[in-house]
Amino acid sequence: MVLNYFIGIVITLFGVWMLYRAFAPRLKSKEAVNWPTTQAEILEATVEEDRARSATGKANIAFVPFVRYQYFVEGKQYAGDKITVARAGYDFLDASNIRDQFKEGEKVPVHYNPANPGDSVLKPAASVGMFSRIPGIFVTLVGLILLAYTIIAG
Repeated sequence: MVLNYFIGIVITLFGVWMLYRAFAPRLKSKEAVNWPTTQAEILEATVEEDRARSATGKANIAFVPFVRYQYFVEGKQYAGDKITVARAGYDFLDASNIRDQFKEGEKVPVHYNPANPGDSVLKPAASVGMFSRIPGIFVTLVGLILLAYTIIAG
């Protein structure tokens, strides 16, 4: 009985954590759209290879566009490398197309956090790379159902 409570609580907390991982970048993205902007100079635009292994051990290769830029806020220089709020991997062609939007030496608008000007993003409205909310909802519901069943059956 106690074990069922413990398992239900752990599953529910894991689901809540998954929901947080899904919603936090979305909230930051919505805030970042309204952050003030300034001009940033593109210092570097490349595509980096990101190698990872899946849960089954399969090697996955994703390509991540990487853009390094600098900008000034109230006379102080800052550097950034975030294109979107969340980091996303693509196939090589898509990553190259994103990289090609940013030419070295080009001036582009950058959104910066007024409370922390070192926190910046080039495309704040983009939601690519963000976790889906569906698994978090599912896992949370499973945990809550297990807790409810344990209470009713107990």
